Amino acid sequence: LEFSRPVPIRKQPEEVARTIESIVSFMAPPLQAKRARVSLELAGADGHCVYADRNQLEALFLILLSNALDAVPAEGNIAVRCRPCSAGRIEIQIADNGSGIAPDDMARIFEPFFSTKGPGKGTGLGLAIARNIVSEHGGSVRLESAPSRGTTAFIELPLWQEAPLAGGGKR
Repeated sequence: LEFSRPVPIRKQPEEVARTIESIVSFMAPPLQAKRARVSLELAGADGHCVYADRNQLEALFLILLSNALDAVPAEGNIAVRCRPCSAGRIEIQIADNGSGIAPDDMARIFEPFFSTKGPGKGTGLGLAIARNIVSEHGGSVRLESAPSRGTTAFIELPLWQEAPLAGGGKR
C-alpha cells in the first residue's frame, strides 16, 4: 500500500533507542516462539534523536528485525547496535547469524517483489519499503551478507539538531 498510496509523513524528534526497544518488545512473542536471542547495544544512541515519522521508523525496524528473525535458526542470535558515525549521523546495525544471502541475489535485494524466501513466505516488499523509508529520512541503508554466515543491515540516519532561537535560546 505504501507504494500505491503513500501517506503524508509527520516528522518530529524520535529517540532511536526507545523506538528500537519498543519494536523488540512488540516482537517478543515470535522471538520467544523461535527461542531467538536479541542483544541490544544501544548506549551509542542514548538520548539521541532522529527527525522522523514515528510510524515509519517503527516500520523500518520491524521490517529489518522480522527479516533477521526469519533468517535465524531456532535459538539464533540477533544483535542490534547503535553508534554515532560521522558528524551529525547515527548508525544502527541489525545483525543475525542466519542463512545469509547469496552473492548473486545481493544486487536485487532492494527491488520491489524480489524475495529470497520460499513461496508464500514473503512479498518481496520489505526491503524496498525499508529503503524508501530511510531515503525519505535523509539516510542510507546497505546490507552485508554471506551464505550460512548471516546478514548485517547498516542504517545511517541524520541526528536531529535543536535549532537555536533568536536571542540564544533553543526550540
